[in-house]
Formats: sequence, C-alpha cells, structure tokens
Amino acid sequence: MRTRVVAPLRLLKVGLVLAAGSCTGIDVLPVDLGPEDRNPSWSPDGQWIAFEHSDSSEAAAVYVVGIDGTGRRRVLAGAMDPDWSPDGSALVVNLGGPTIARVSLGSGNVTVLTELQGYTPAWSPDGETIAFSSNGGDNANPPDLWTVPASGGTASRVPLHGPPRTQLSQVDWSPTSARLVAAEHATRHRLFIASRDGTDTSRIAVPGLDLDQPAWSPGGDRIAYVRSSVGEVGDIWLVGPDGSGHRALVAGASSPCWSPDGAHVAFARRQGSTLSIWVVDTLGQSIRAITPSN
Repeated sequence: MRTRVVAPLRLLKVGLVLAAGSCTGIDVLPVDLGPEDRNPSWSPDGQWIAFEHSDSSEAAAVYVVGIDGTGRRRVLAGAMDPDWSPDGSALVVNLGGPTIARVSLGSGNVTVLTELQGYTPAWSPDGETIAFSSNGGDNANPPDLWTVPASGGTASRVPLHGPPRTQLSQVDWSPTSARLVAAEHATRHRLFIASRDGTDTSRIAVPGLDLDQPAWSPGGDRIAYVRSSVGEVGDIWLVGPDGSGHRALVAGASSPCWSPDGAHVAFARRQGSTLSIWVVDTLGQSIRAITPSN
C-alpha cells in the first residue's frame, strides 16, 4: 500500500446531544464537559509525556508536556491514544475514523499507515512495527490483534491459533518486541499474552475482577494494569508476566505507562470533574500531578 501524507488537522469542536425523557425527539442540552487528560505515553528520553486531551471545546487532541509540568503544547487535533517512536521523533496516534497514523514531531506531517480501521496503536521497541486492535474490516469479527510496518504498508493479523476470538484490545509490547500483551474481553476481562508469531499464548486473570490497560515494563519483569470491579473506579496493579506477584500500586487510576528507566508509572486520575496526568514511583510512595488539565 502506498502511504499518504495529510496536512495537520485543525481544532475540532464538539457538542453533546442527550436523549430527552420522552418519545417526541432529542433535546440538545448545553453541557460543559470538564477538562480531561488521559492515555499518557512517556518519551524515550524521559523528559516528556504525550497524552490525549479533551474538553467542552475540543473533542480530542494529542498534547505533550514536560515531566515537570511545563512546556505544554498541542501536537495534533482530532487525535487520540499517542505512543512514542523509540527514537523520539514521532508519535503513532488514532485519528477519528478510526485511522492509525504517524505524526512527525518535527514537521507536524501526518502519515496514514493502514487503510484498516483500528484502535490503541503501540510502537514496538525495535521501531519496526505498530501493533493495534482491529476487526480486519469484517464487522462479523470481534477486534483482534494486527500489525503494520511503522513506515506504513500492508497490515497483517497476528496469527493466533483458530478464528478471531473474544475481543482483544489495548495492546502493548514486551521490551524485546518478541511478545504482545492485550486485554481480552471475555465474561471478565483478563490479560492475554502471545508471541508476535501467535504462538506461546497465556492469560492472567483474577476471579471476579476485570483486568485492563496492560503496560509492559522496560525491564520486562512487570506488567502494570488496571484492576476493577463492575461499576467501580479501577486501581493500578503490577504483576509478573507469568501471572505471579500481583501488587497494588495506586488507587483510583487508569491508563498506566512506564518511564524509560522503569522507576515510575504515569497514569490518569480524576479529581472532581477534571481528569489529569499523574506520576508515581514503583513503590507507590511518591505521587505528583503533571498536568493538571486546563
């Protein structure tokens, strides 16, 4: 496939439409959405965090901010779910559509990587491949794991044994780029691990709880994830890739991502109507806000 380059997107506006409590139609209500910063991704040099921002005037955009909370700037409007390239020169994002694309941090140019619709793209640590969740263009299939070259081209399904299975999403890579971890949405959500050639699969589950949003540590010895009960705000936990050593890290948090040295985890946490990016050390002792959203 020939990749195409599109100009940087302009600011998107959003309105909220709520159904009225009657059968006569739909009312448009003035709703002021609180600012929300979510889905952080730490730069390879450890100095910046990319994240997704939205508020009452902006549906979604990708921003970056310094780890000291300064230098906040918008990178691309209409984009979500950023993940850094290993060389720090670009981000892979999800554009409305949904479309998997790469944005250059130098020029601002955006390159669409695949014609397939997909979600939650993740850049492999070796820099060669983007993993994402997609139904492969067949709406009869649940979302599954796919990959595409980081330069763009033909996407291919991770050759898991058997047909597409229960929904797999929120994919991340092991630090060697040899394995993938994803959230498997079965009766209860659990973590699903497979080698990139589809063999050697395993699952991590906790009875009665949902496990989502996995993030593999740079050292390869831990996976951060969100643990929750139905209807409750999740907490971030750590676990070994073999399913051993579950340990609570921080309560009331989501979207974990690791610092390059593996010493800290960035995450999203809500206070009132505001969702902000925070950072915690791996002992759960030192917590500080990076954004807050505004």
